[in-house]
Amino acid sequence: MTVVGYGSVGREVARIARALGVRVVAAKSDPETRADPGYREEGVGDPDGTIPEAIVGFDGIRDAVGDADFVVIAAPLTPRTRGLVGPELLARMRPTAWLINVGRGGHVDEAALLAALRDRRIAGAVLDVFADEPLPAASPLWALPNVIVTPHLAGVAGPVQFWASAAGLLSENLRRYAAGEPLLNVVDPRRGY
Repeated sequence: MTVVGYGSVGREVARIARALGVRVVAAKSDPETRADPGYREEGVGDPDGTIPEAIVGFDGIRDAVGDADFVVIAAPLTPRTRGLVGPELLARMRPTAWLINVGRGGHVDEAALLAALRDRRIAGAVLDVFADEPLPAASPLWALPNVIVTPHLAGVAGPVQFWASAAGLLSENLRRYAAGEPLLNVVDPRRGY
């Protein structure tokens, strides 16, 4: 599995995949920084970045997807990642590989993906996000037998778990703020996330 975007979502995907015996390669904008300083619940994710066999930069994605049975897109949508999954990247994937997009709809050139799926240049796709949400009823993606469509809920464990996680982050940041410590999960406008 190649996980594109190795933040909290990508790290949890990698942790679960490894528990199932899947070998993982990660791609992230800064591959030299393995550790994740962000907030996470105890026992989830990969805080030290030790799960992947390799972590490559975005310039290494093309090679990394060529070896993968599953390509998971979990990156933030930035000018650099918009349209990331287009004809070139799809052509590098194996005909037996599946694309899984739990990031943002803007990562995928849907016309190129549709052509690759129809021509069976890739095995299939699991799509949780789309350029237009909800996915329009007229979209040809609905009719393809090798596509699984979900309604932008891949990261939702349920409202109780969501609010518990949000409360955990909020309380930790309040503690840090009162102690004059750096906050967690701060948005960096220069990076776009």
